[in-house]
Amino acid sequence: MKILMFAWISMVVLFSDILRINVMYGLGECLPDQKAVLVKIRSQLSYNSSLSFKLVLWDERVDCCQWPGVSCNDDGYTIGLDLSYEPITGGVNAIFLLKLLPSLSVIRLDWVNFSAPFPDLFSDFTNLTVLSLESCNFTGTVPHKVFQVPTLQTINLTWNKMLEGSLPDYFPENGSLQRLQLGNTKFSGRLPESIGNLRLLSQIDLTGCSLSGAIPASITKLTNLVELSLDGNSFSGPIPVSLFFLPSLTTISLSENKFSGHINELRNVTSPLQYLHLSGNNLEGSIPSFFFRLHNLTVLSLSSNKFSGHIIDLQNVTSPLQYLDLSNNNLEGPIPLFFFQLQNLSSLHLSSNKFNGIAHLTKFKNPENIWILDISHNSLAVETNIRAAELSLLPEFRVLYLASCNLQKFPDFLKNQSQLQMLDLSSNAISGEIPEWIFEIGTRNLVFLNLSHNLLDNMQEPKEYGSLYYLDLNSNMFSGQIPRPPHVAWYLDLSNNSFSSLPLDIGHQLPNVTFFSIANNRVSGTIPLSWCHWTCHSTA
Repeated sequence: MKILMFAWISMVVLFSDILRINVMYGLGECLPDQKAVLVKIRSQLSYNSSLSFKLVLWDERVDCCQWPGVSCNDDGYTIGLDLSYEPITGGVNAIFLLKLLPSLSVIRLDWVNFSAPFPDLFSDFTNLTVLSLESCNFTGTVPHKVFQVPTLQTINLTWNKMLEGSLPDYFPENGSLQRLQLGNTKFSGRLPESIGNLRLLSQIDLTGCSLSGAIPASITKLTNLVELSLDGNSFSGPIPVSLFFLPSLTTISLSENKFSGHINELRNVTSPLQYLHLSGNNLEGSIPSFFFRLHNLTVLSLSSNKFSGHIIDLQNVTSPLQYLDLSNNNLEGPIPLFFFQLQNLSSLHLSSNKFNGIAHLTKFKNPENIWILDISHNSLAVETNIRAAELSLLPEFRVLYLASCNLQKFPDFLKNQSQLQMLDLSSNAISGEIPEWIFEIGTRNLVFLNLSHNLLDNMQEPKEYGSLYYLDLNSNMFSGQIPRPPHVAWYLDLSNNSFSSLPLDIGHQLPNVTFFSIANNRVSGTIPLSWCHWTCHSTA
């Protein structure tokens, strides 16, 4: 009986051991050789253990598949290594040890400062799906074969400012790539026609590179594309109309390039587009009205182009636009009334055009949404005689720029602007004295005030300047001693006036200043000794 009992217990123990072994590998407990490689990789890295939140927790007494940044498959092989944001300052040779982990599928080393040539080994990983090396300070040239790994879904090399390379001429048919992120590198060349073979692409980010040429016609094949960001390159030619018909595209960002030509009026556009940035190009002609009929568009930036003519005043517009920037073009005529009817609008930038007529600041349909208004440098006059009963119709501006708006006095409605932070009334014909209340608007939140190029000759010094750090009074008619400046100011321009003297303690009054100018005044005598502590850039 005892023998049978012993045999039964032995079988239970043996079965338990077998079960434990099966469960161990079923849960992906790492193999000894995998742990040894990971330990060796760590030993080759220089890092600050007091700031580490991954490497410092690699306890050799614990299953390495449980280590932060390490993931394994069911057989115990390392398939993912994520050391992003670890405080590593050296040890690029550790990367070459990755070859000893051939099952790696995901490699993430973002913001690890290697400061070394780009390693030529990543294309050797036959299962690689994610290669993310953002801001690693890699140099040298990225080989084409990295982009042609058939399993690769994401490649992120952004913010390696000295890293060079070009896209391969040929991408394989039906490639796996979904995210192509090379922004802020020195990649050059063209976007190849074969980009259309990557039917799964959802993101293209080539911002701030040195790419050129036209957008290839094959872009129309990328029906899964959600984001196209090509800002800050030298792309040229027309903007393909087909972009506005891609069924998944929500972001088109093509600013600061050399695109030219017209954007034709389109009908029946059902694009899901939310963000359209085309500023800083050579686009011309009229602004197409279909932009304002897109049902999802919240940001439209067309500044610094050559758009011209009148904007058609549309009826029954239900655009969800929140941000509209048409500044620095050649647009004419009155400001279209439908701009004031955009219910979600919070920022409107129309400066440096040829708009004329009167800007009625009480016409916004939802004034509580409007935070930023810039209508400077047009041929506009501003509605300033606002009755007390209409003050509630005014937006509570955070930023209000009315430069060159034919103003002859400080608008009284500014007294009611309790949220104002930035105010520009430069290049007008405002004369006389700066009232004390101008510094008290915004409940002392005012940080930026530009009154340059007016006819001002005196100033009521406030008890407090609040948070004012930028004050520009240049090109007015001030005289006498320079007034007490804002204590927190880091920018103060008093040039081109008739000031005759400086306070002796002027340096002590401006402990934070980085720019100070009294050029072209009548100041004479000795430079105050209080200036000697300055490390700022000053102009006398």
